[in-house]
This record gives sequence, C-alpha cells and structure tokens, in this order.
Amino acid sequence: MLIGGCDPGLTGALAFYDSDDNSIIAMIGMPTMRLAKAKGSRREISASTLVTLIWQEVGGLRPLVRQVFIERVSASPQMGVTSSFHFGRGYGLIEGIIAAVEWPIEYVTAPKWKKALAVPADKDDARARACHMLPRDTDLWTPRRGLFDAQQASGRAEAALIALYGARTMNLPSAA
Repeated sequence: MLIGGCDPGLTGALAFYDSDDNSIIAMIGMPTMRLAKAKGSRREISASTLVTLIWQEVGGLRPLVRQVFIERVSASPQMGVTSSFHFGRGYGLIEGIIAAVEWPIEYVTAPKWKKALAVPADKDDARARACHMLPRDTDLWTPRRGLFDAQQASGRAEAALIALYGARTMNLPSAA
C-alpha cells in the first residue's frame, strides 16, 4: 500500500511511501519554472511538468495510492499580497492535480506531524530525522550539485516524513 506525502512549497516535493517495504518508492521534487516579470523574475510550480512526473513515477501504481497527506500551510503575515497570491496559487495547483488523479487528500499541520515523529523545527534536522527513520532512502534527500540543493533536499525529506506520518496515522503494519 502506498501513502503520499507532500511538502507543497517551491522547494518541496511529493513522496510515496510503501508500507509493505518501509521505503520511499518515488520522490518527485517540485518542478518549477522561472517567469520574467517587470523587475526580474519569479519562480512558480509547473503544473504540466508535475502531472507528467506523477504519471512517469507512479502512474502505473495509481490504484495502490491509498491517501496523500499534504502539509497544511498558509501565507504568513510577513508575505506581501502578491507573494501570498502566488503561494496560494501553487498550493491550490498541487491540490487540484492530486484530486484530478483521484487520490484522497488529508491535510496535516507541520506542528502535528513533526511532533508525532519527533522532528525538530529546523529544516536540516528534518533531513537528519528522515535519514534515521528511512535509512535506505537517504540518497533521496542528500543534496547533489546540479540536481538539487540543500533547501530542496529538506523539502524532499519533509515530504518523505509526511508520508511516513500518514502511514502511521492509518496504522499500517510496516510503518517504521
């Protein structure tokens, strides 16, 4: 049985945990594109690339995905109106794609899943905790030059931990 976990930020990811094997069987880093604007550029999630990656990585396993847990996030007071809008747009895009694939969605706050798995608030600590809890999969969130940086690696680790949290919440037998 597969459980999905999603860290929905620009540096986040979508991870799929196999409860029978106690491992992450697919990791999809959030695909982004850079768009030009009046002064500089901004990044946003590429919907078409995310859909393509989902079909490539887990399309054949689609019926085995029992649930996808998405970290419930919201815009912070420090964000401007435009930033809040773009953040919410990306979040909604991820929700829509997962719903279109017909996977059930459950939302979980960061404090809730981090407390349940004893994950400290720091992003690097999340990577360390993921290495401890899923030792066979450490290469999935170890930064690699040219592939993904430390911030993206943290998003990948958090996605994996959210999936593991989901499996534990559902009382699946092999959830570490």
